[in-house]
Amino acid sequence: MEPALREADSRSLQDEVFRNSGLEPPPATILTVSLHLYMRVIETGRWVGLVPASHMRFGGQQMRVKALPVKISSPPAPVGFITVKDRTPTPLAERFIECARNVANSDTGRASTRRR
Repeated sequence: MEPALREADSRSLQDEVFRNSGLEPPPATILTVSLHLYMRVIETGRWVGLVPASHMRFGGQQMRVKALPVKISSPPAPVGFITVKDRTPTPLAERFIECARNVANSDTGRASTRRR
């Protein structure tokens, strides 16, 4: 199961989490692009799934799910910026993107994504 707009990317990241822990990834029995549906399926108690910690922190409180205390080594997830076609980003948006790129390219930004 994957909650992602790009199924293949999400699945490959999840598979890498298992392989980095020395485990063979389980087969996906349900695939969906809907995070809401994904969480509702997990809520039935018949499946488990991997979701971002931010979703559990900010969206998981309304659902009958809980995070299991499992330590995993996860690869850094790809991040991108989306802009509206034929519209110039505001100066604030340009500044934010510039700062985000600077952090990502700095030693501080890379330290959190290094594999140990």
